[in-house]
Amino acid sequence: MPTPVSSPDCRKPWPAGQRGIVLLLIVLSMLAIGGAVLLTGIVGGSSVERRIVEGASADQRLLIARDALLGWAVGNIADTERPGRLPVPDTLQNSNYDGKSDTGCLDGAAVATNGLPALTTSSANYRCIGRIPWSVLGITQDGIDEYDVSGLVPWYAVSANLAANNTCLNYLNPDTVAATPVSFVCPSMTAPPFPWLKVCDQTGKLLSDRVAFVLIMPGMPVTTVGRTQARTGSPRPQPKDYLDAIATPAGWSALPAAERCATYDNAALSNEFVTADATTTFNDRLMYVTVDDLMARVEQRVAQQVSAALINYGSAYGRYPWLAPVGNPTSIPDAFMTVSGTTAGLVPFHSTVSAQRFRTELNWSIGTTSTSDIVSPGISSSPSFLCFGGIYQCRLRTTAGLAIPRTVTTAQFQALKVSSVATPSLQCAYSSMNQLDCDAYSYSQTQAVSYLVQRRTCCSGTYSNYGTYVGTQTRTITIAPSGIQASGGTAFASDGSGFVRRSLTTASMSGTGLLGAVDRWSPTGSGAPFDLSSSMQTGSASSSGSGVMAMSNVRVYSPMPAWYVNEKWNEFIYAALSPDASPAVGGTACSANCFTAGARTGLNAVVISAGKSLAGQNRYTAGTTVADFIEAPNATGTSTRTFADPHTAMTAVYADTVSTIPR
Repeated sequence: MPTPVSSPDCRKPWPAGQRGIVLLLIVLSMLAIGGAVLLTGIVGGSSVERRIVEGASADQRLLIARDALLGWAVGNIADTERPGRLPVPDTLQNSNYDGKSDTGCLDGAAVATNGLPALTTSSANYRCIGRIPWSVLGITQDGIDEYDVSGLVPWYAVSANLAANNTCLNYLNPDTVAATPVSFVCPSMTAPPFPWLKVCDQTGKLLSDRVAFVLIMPGMPVTTVGRTQARTGSPRPQPKDYLDAIATPAGWSALPAAERCATYDNAALSNEFVTADATTTFNDRLMYVTVDDLMARVEQRVAQQVSAALINYGSAYGRYPWLAPVGNPTSIPDAFMTVSGTTAGLVPFHSTVSAQRFRTELNWSIGTTSTSDIVSPGISSSPSFLCFGGIYQCRLRTTAGLAIPRTVTTAQFQALKVSSVATPSLQCAYSSMNQLDCDAYSYSQTQAVSYLVQRRTCCSGTYSNYGTYVGTQTRTITIAPSGIQASGGTAFASDGSGFVRRSLTTASMSGTGLLGAVDRWSPTGSGAPFDLSSSMQTGSASSSGSGVMAMSNVRVYSPMPAWYVNEKWNEFIYAALSPDASPAVGGTACSANCFTAGARTGLNAVVISAGKSLAGQNRYTAGTTVADFIEAPNATGTSTRTFADPHTAMTAVYADTVSTIPR
């Protein structure tokens, strides 16, 4: 029988051929993050690293490689990483197998029209196939030389859609990888740009055409279909010297094209692979992971990442945040702003991505006038300028003989120092637990003001009255609170509004330009005699005095890495809080109203990755509901307090991944 195919989804039963290595599968768990896995007692490995040794069986070496790759894919959680991507193989691009990812996979050299490197006899580009990059994965090898003539190091092929150096797939998330490939389109926004790898069996039948990566353990050199393998001499051993082929199966032509492979040669560089019974001409041992199984792991990892963020938030502030109502998740930032009283919905978060800004209400009290405050008329109290096309010189008066008073007086400026922005219009971004970066904000107040115009022949003579003109006096107030920090460098304190908002106060308003006011007068109506190249400034004010500034409606949420929004994972995450763990109650523990998820009881909260959109679900309309994100029993979990077992297998009608708090 063909070598059993590994199933990395822990929610599915293992094939009978692999039940004897269950212990190894437990040890090589999915969270092999950082490259540390204990193999002592199984293959004689170190307690701090994976090791490939001569005495290990082919299946053991394949499993070590498989779990190292899965750990690498789900462990890339740094700000600039992309969960789900896979490393590039170690190819012959640099004439050796040194355990490092090479540039010979999708590097653009001799690019064909399909976006993949051209396949020529002189090219070292072998699609994305080579040895496992054991150095990148944190694997060491014992008793194996650089070129591995004995074939003890697994060979590795990865889909171009997931290769770490491929940027054609704009977003790596459940919906994009579930879509039908768009056939060599780069870039692609909503679907894989390349076909997935294929694996067929010895009868010619397709096992999967949605393969993320393939691992192959070659046996000793054989005379396989189409060639006799040789691993010595020049040139260096090539893929065809390790990987085998079978004759085209007899029933191949009777199978529909969509249910078979075009080639049955593991070295054909066709992105198609074959698994078959061992014979004198074929001894490859093959293991593969589908993209659906890989994404199940990644979804678990992302849901756990969000769970950890909520737990950290609860530890820092003594309660969880309110959540955001379910709605169209593409509206940023509004879709992820909490609403007081919401205990089930989308998860609020902060990100280093610049688009993650929120509207903030602002109140200020700068105190008394200081010597650094500036109050000035800006121009002459009897401003003069050219009018009537430059024939005359004009000036403005309140009444005949009286100059225009300063419109921003000390008394008026004092009133500006204690005021507020009534609506949340200031745009701010979370910088750290103690700091906000906010955009400058301006708003204006206007009123009609009439002035008497006096004129004289340009630059000589005396002024005479000409007439009265109505204009608009506009006071513009500008606030520039960039880099606002919480008092004393401590975290923002709650303003008591149900923890949906937070406010900051600070005793220092040092720095010029924090608050400024400018008055301008411009004539209205047609036929005004003035040169209107600029409006008339009649006064200005600014302050750098000490005082107190309070910003309410400030969102202090859990920070998430850039990939969370860059890959649009935020659109797939839903959470629910137990009534006992509601922010209104305070605290992060449930008592009588705990959630249940399968065998797990006493849960304070659940976090659910909604997975790919299923038939009938539409998450991107104004009428989006909970049922557009998650399925039964999760869709009604807040009322029944019962959610699905985290190990529930995905089906055509269930795509949720449940993470629980506490685990």
